[in-house]
Amino acid sequence: MIQDLALILIVAAIVTLLFKRLKQPVVLGYIVAGFLVSDKMPYMPSVADQSNSVKEWAEIGVMFLMFCLGLEFSVKKIVKQGMAPVKSALVIVFTMLTLGFFVGRLFGWSEMNCIFLGGMLAMSSTTIIYKAFSDMDLHQYKFASMVMSVLILEDIFGIIMMVVLQTVAGGRVEDGSIMNSLVGILLFLVLSFGLGLAFVPVALRRIRRYTSAETLLIVALGLCCTMAFLSTKLGFSAALGAFIIGSVLSETAEVERINKVVEPVKNLFGAIFFVSVGMLVDPVILIDYALPICVLVLTIVVGQAVFGSIGYLIGGQSLRASLRCGFSMAQIGEFSFIIATLGLSLGVIADFLYPVVVAVSVITTFLTPYMIRAAVPVYDFLMKALPEGMTIGIADDKEEEETEEKRSLWRSFIHSIHRRVAKHIEMFYVQTKINAGNLPQNAYKIVDRDIHISEFSVPEDSLWMGKTLMEMQLGTIFNVHVSSILRGSRRINIPQANEILLPGDRIQVIGSDDDLAIFAKAIREAVYDEVKSSDEEMILRQVTVTKDSIFYNKNLIELNLRERHRSMLVGLERGERKLTVVQPLYKFQEDDIIWLVEEK
Repeated sequence: MIQDLALILIVAAIVTLLFKRLKQPVVLGYIVAGFLVSDKMPYMPSVADQSNSVKEWAEIGVMFLMFCLGLEFSVKKIVKQGMAPVKSALVIVFTMLTLGFFVGRLFGWSEMNCIFLGGMLAMSSTTIIYKAFSDMDLHQYKFASMVMSVLILEDIFGIIMMVVLQTVAGGRVEDGSIMNSLVGILLFLVLSFGLGLAFVPVALRRIRRYTSAETLLIVALGLCCTMAFLSTKLGFSAALGAFIIGSVLSETAEVERINKVVEPVKNLFGAIFFVSVGMLVDPVILIDYALPICVLVLTIVVGQAVFGSIGYLIGGQSLRASLRCGFSMAQIGEFSFIIATLGLSLGVIADFLYPVVVAVSVITTFLTPYMIRAAVPVYDFLMKALPEGMTIGIADDKEEEETEEKRSLWRSFIHSIHRRVAKHIEMFYVQTKINAGNLPQNAYKIVDRDIHISEFSVPEDSLWMGKTLMEMQLGTIFNVHVSSILRGSRRINIPQANEILLPGDRIQVIGSDDDLAIFAKAIREAVYDEVKSSDEEMILRQVTVTKDSIFYNKNLIELNLRERHRSMLVGLERGERKLTVVQPLYKFQEDDIIWLVEEK
């Protein structure tokens, strides 16, 4: 087991360093590393026990991945966004599931293979998209927060889907088992969330003074494993229990500390999980199923670009934001692997389906950054191709005036959309308020503004630390405004002009996408140059003053130790228990014993 773990981690480390150098997603590197250590790769050392130990580690990795996903899931944030992400997630999951099923039938695969394939294609990768947004500096954009909300909801639907698939795979459909399973999972979710939110935050507040990073890690992982165990005993997956307790902990004041201490554990076992996925890649199967792989890649890319964008449009997003959201989700990842693992463990899907899905994930992961970048050119093309009346209001209108004729065309278009597609999208309410005189006629411009709140962290070596908001002049320089400062468990809302910034502060900033992008680059680059820092070790030493010494018959002001000699006087020794504090005008005499701190 130790030999296998050493091989996995060494190969994964080498491959992921290479992928980082090539600016490719680390997850893709883990999958490649898994292929390299599998028994299907000749001339390479392979993992001896691929069926038992690696599988157990991979299951632990899935549990911790879902636990950390729960930590990022905030019920309050989802509720604040209303029904928009729910509508978008439902449209995307249903359309992609249907597409996956029919593509599978097109190749003559069995019904169970097609059902599981649809579930896999419906799940975009939270990990890959989050990493892509980080690499491309897109987290501060408004559309990115909507994408992350939809992804989290997709993962929740995925958990429910797993319960349904498990029931369908068992052949218990006619006797109402699916409904019983859904009712059971609903009760489990309600009870778990209710009891968890009632007791866990209170318990963490009471033990807060006793929790170091070490004890907090043990408490968090203990809760994770306990909830996963209870979930399996009740007939659900360990991943569901881990996600629930993570979601409960996300509503506590300790969520940031828990995230920091748990992240290394998640990264370790998550890496083993993705490596185990790569071990299942079979080159022979990839060659035999090259056509289905290409068709599935095309299905995901085109399906998410079209139906994903439509889903966000129905959710109330502008055309530009909808395209950027839909194009961002054109890949599959970790949850698809989890569903495929479930199908294999139940013995209801063919052996070829798993490596096919892994190959599709690898290709779509590689295409993700290019799809994200392609959204804006597609939007510009549509603005030129669509009739002029249809583009008013869905474009980013920068003109100050609109003609009454254009407004009439747009209103007609909006009303037709509401009659045929979605009665409750946001524009309907805006039009109603305009007609009632409660909003100005240019209210459509206000709806599509990209002004929003984003969160940034002040780096530990930031040049901004210790400066006040008044000194920073962020509003003048970057056209943004600081609405809140999150410092540990404290939240400073509407900070005063004399409030200073400290390392590790999380600041919530209001601005447009373009302004926040410039601000993000500035806060990231405003750090101390490493060359200016000293690597010299500080030493404490004792010095006896002689007549030849630079100290003799001089005071501290004349010596100017800090500037001239990079030294600091600690005190004067006179045979007492404590060192005597030296006054600035005291002149040192022969045989005085002084203590200095200086660089080695």
